[in-house]
Amino acid sequence: YHWDLPQALQDAGGWGNRRTIQAFVQFAETMFREFHGKIQHWLTFNEPWCIAFLSNMLGVHAPGLTNLQTAIDVGHHLLVAHGLSVRRFRELGTSGQIGIAPNVSWAVPYSTSEEDKAACARTISLHSDWFLQPIYQGSYPQFLVDWFAEQGATVPIQDGDMDIIGEPIDMNGINYYSMSVNRFNPEAGFLQSEEINMGLPVTDIGWPVESRGLYEVLHYLQKYGNIDIYITENGACINDEVVNGKVQDDRRISYMQQHLVQVHRTIHDGLHVKGYMAWSLLDNFEWAEGYN
Repeated sequence: YHWDLPQALQDAGGWGNRRTIQAFVQFAETMFREFHGKIQHWLTFNEPWCIAFLSNMLGVHAPGLTNLQTAIDVGHHLLVAHGLSVRRFRELGTSGQIGIAPNVSWAVPYSTSEEDKAACARTISLHSDWFLQPIYQGSYPQFLVDWFAEQGATVPIQDGDMDIIGEPIDMNGINYYSMSVNRFNPEAGFLQSEEINMGLPVTDIGWPVESRGLYEVLHYLQKYGNIDIYITENGACINDEVVNGKVQDDRRISYMQQHLVQVHRTIHDGLHVKGYMAWSLLDNFEWAEGYN
């Protein structure tokens, strides 16, 4: 699932409605039956943070909402749908491995102050733990649960949900693009974590180019076990200029080289990084971005 929700389901509440869970499981079962023996690596959801928070709290992508409770509801329902789909995958004896592909990020604190460190921890954990800790450890990060509760938002856990979410998976897809330097700012949104411009080179979407974050976040995620990892997205957003039928692609080449060096380092360290996929093989419409 790559954010492609049928409009009829969105009209009924979308992922904020638990009924969408069963619709997704039916869809997943259809895929398992149709493509059994033809696909060896399955991912239930691509970038659940974007589906939940970017789209329902930050209002950037469809449906363009700015409601923290809705974002948390959506995120939880995604995980329940993920767990039920993994369970059905096993019951059907579908060939291959199955996992999920969160978009993770890395951040470092702007200063040594406790407030900056805490803001940085919230940034890392929402991207890199909120959708993985429930799968591997059966709970959401408590300090974020408490943080959201202070803002009047709670996780809508029903009996049996966490057992479903915790269905064992075979691999992680990891999408990584950038890291940030963050400091505490009470005016900086629901995490009160402000990204600081440190003068790093940026892609044409404005994301800092810093490959070290990929190495750091892959090691950070080892707390969930040395599971097989596939870098399912990594790349640079560049407005290509075609001159005499060619693109002088130095910026993208540099980005890819830097990040592949970090992948090599993690493999040398013993991490089970099994594959790397450049984003993207083909040009694509980037949802709400790239238009003039």
